[in-house]
Amino acid sequence: MTAYLVSRGMALEAVGLLCGVASALRLLGTVAYHMSVSKTSLVTTGLWSIVLEFVCLSICFVSFFVKSYNGSMTLLVAGVCASRIGLWVFDVSVTQMMQELVPEGIRGVMGGTQQSLNACFNFRQMPYV
Repeated sequence: MTAYLVSRGMALEAVGLLCGVASALRLLGTVAYHMSVSKTSLVTTGLWSIVLEFVCLSICFVSFFVKSYNGSMTLLVAGVCASRIGLWVFDVSVTQMMQELVPEGIRGVMGGTQQSLNACFNFRQMPYV
């Protein structure tokens, strides 16, 4: 994302500031998680967070079809930054569900399998980056 924004002419200072905003929104996701879990169930929290992430990333997709440079960059950056909330809440929800719902005897196997799949898909994306 950083390389794309810089290649489109955005200043490095602005990119750094936006990375900070995205990190702050990730922290806001932690607060949103605790508020949601206290009012709804863990599964409902996971569901709304993944829907929020999808909607925000859909805004990013739409930004590629906007003709105005400023409008396109604004939609892209706003969508990515806002999607961090859904991403973080979903990640915490899934981790909590695994701790609560997976039997203790196979929890290590499940966690290891999840980490292996994460590493595999992360490796698969390398030629495209």
